[in-house]
Amino acid sequence: MKKIALILISTIISISCNIYFPSAVSVDSKKLFLINLKTSDNKKILYIDKNTQINSSNIGEIIVTKSNVKITFKFPFTKNSLTNIQKIKKIEDKTGSVTLIFKGGDYYIENLIVNDYDKQNSLKTTFKIKTPNNSRIFVKNCEIKNYKNTSFNVALNKNNYPNALLLYSLNNFKIDIKGQLLGNFYFYGYKDFYLKANPNSLVKGAIHIDGKFINDKVKIKYIKPKDMYKLVVCNTLPPRVNEKINNQTLLGIDVNNNGIRDDIERWVVKNYSKAKYSKVKIAIALQYAKAAQIIIKNPTYENSKYLDNAIDCQTYFESKKAKKLRLNGYQFIKFALKHDVITSKFRDIIFNTNKRLKQYFKYNEECSGHVFESNIDDPNVCVIDIDKLEE
Repeated sequence: MKKIALILISTIISISCNIYFPSAVSVDSKKLFLINLKTSDNKKILYIDKNTQINSSNIGEIIVTKSNVKITFKFPFTKNSLTNIQKIKKIEDKTGSVTLIFKGGDYYIENLIVNDYDKQNSLKTTFKIKTPNNSRIFVKNCEIKNYKNTSFNVALNKNNYPNALLLYSLNNFKIDIKGQLLGNFYFYGYKDFYLKANPNSLVKGAIHIDGKFINDKVKIKYIKPKDMYKLVVCNTLPPRVNEKINNQTLLGIDVNNNGIRDDIERWVVKNYSKAKYSKVKIAIALQYAKAAQIIIKNPTYENSKYLDNAIDCQTYFESKKAKKLRLNGYQFIKFALKHDVITSKFRDIIFNTNKRLKQYFKYNEECSGHVFESNIDDPNVCVIDIDKLEE
């Protein structure tokens, strides 16, 4: 099982973000976890000249040859990670006027290149990214450069709430356009970071880690440095849910389509973000919440592995810390109780209606009589690499 090194987990939480206009900010690279970015090994080249939807998880090179084309990236729900992942070798737009629609999840792209090669064409064009649900785009190399009056626009999602796109560039990042750079999105640059557009440009946030930060005329809107993590959390959490509507159905509301009920996701981040080992606790809790949602939907013995892995992940963390801290038996029990994540209170919040509770009881009946193996020494029971999350 491939694991993810989280970037987005915060040690500070505020559901209400107070945004203002400060100067450019750098963030200590030690405070952010670099993702283990493994992009596609697919060598196929796909030339696109019409509206296209791509559903596969491992995509080769995409070269757009015709303007005003829409490309939709949508990968089916997966049970083995906390988010949907599409790997893409390359996206190259040779027209400067394409719309990329990311349906939600994580997208690993080796090269994102937008470059209008026709210097003679003076028509205005717009390169667009749309995100109906929360999306994160991790790019090894990003260059958006145009000779004509091209704009780069990221549209608000359909619900118009401020959870949109986060764009990470692990190498040099460059946007150099004559038109407007505008949208509800955040840039994270790990090396040289270059933004240039017309004076009417405005983006929500830009965080710079190492290398040079060069900003030419682009207004940047974000919060003060000490609350930088708050920016991340406030713009990746789903919006507040209507409890009455949320509890009318078995599965409830999941607007960001990550397999975790939105009220649970918000509760987890808010409840554990200030706790000791906050990143690990949030990771374990979200894994359990996603597993529980699978059980609520389909309470079978075959699905017990998802719940078991989440529980074993918690025990793996506790056991590893006990060895590191050299705890005796009594001290270990005390430590485990103090830092328990999968508590009865947490389960009560998840299975909070009669219908959901009945599914949980049905699941327990299905599992009755079966023998379960423990994998508490295996880090692979965790869908997120919690070894990289320890504070």
